[in-house]
Amino acid sequence: MLPTIYSVPYTESAKIINSGYARDVTEICKEYNVDKGINEFAMSVAEKDGTFYGVPYSGYIMGMKYNAKLFIDAGLIDEEGRPTYPKTWEEVALMSQIIKEKTGAYGFSFETNDGADAFQFLALAYSYGVEFEKKDKSDKWKATFNSPEMIEAMQFLSDLKWKYDIIPSDFSADTDELFGIGQLAMKEGLDAGSTPELQAYGIGKDDIGCGPVPSGPYGRFSQYGGEVYMFSLN
Repeated sequence: MLPTIYSVPYTESAKIINSGYARDVTEICKEYNVDKGINEFAMSVAEKDGTFYGVPYSGYIMGMKYNAKLFIDAGLIDEEGRPTYPKTWEEVALMSQIIKEKTGAYGFSFETNDGADAFQFLALAYSYGVEFEKKDKSDKWKATFNSPEMIEAMQFLSDLKWKYDIIPSDFSADTDELFGIGQLAMKEGLDAGSTPELQAYGIGKDDIGCGPVPSGPYGRFSQYGGEVYMFSLN
């Protein structure tokens, strides 16, 4: 038996709805204008055929976070003196080299704790054209990431360390801490707008910038997600 209220990721709400486990809460949502007060896209993950079966309560979109002070100290600024930011992964590598040379700080790093590195690598892989799975002729899913595109993406990841030498030598280092104490210029995150470093490590609020995930040879790709409250039928 399901709890009266339970939460599921965005990726699981359709499965719950299609299995008939979620209560119809359309009337309540409309009575309290929940359907108008929450982002339309977020509401869509708990909706089917005009009926609402849940209420989203969290959401994120992957982005990049920048230590603006390090960019300024490295001279990476526009005509008005504002820090610039890389638009492509290659620019991430090149700007990181400049930052390390001028400030001694690391340019970029993935978060490697708790499996976050694999999740963050997806955005890079997608931007290199990697397709992780496809349906075969029998309509079954087949893994397809053993590809030249994946090799190219992994080579770039290797180059960040062995060619450009701009990522921390300790791959398990806490990127929040490195960023907050001014030793890391760029990091990728699930919610680039959140600022745990501000409270924990004292970085100034004006020294934090955020922007989109850089693009690769096949374009720019990000990821989004969140949690939805759903309700038992009983």
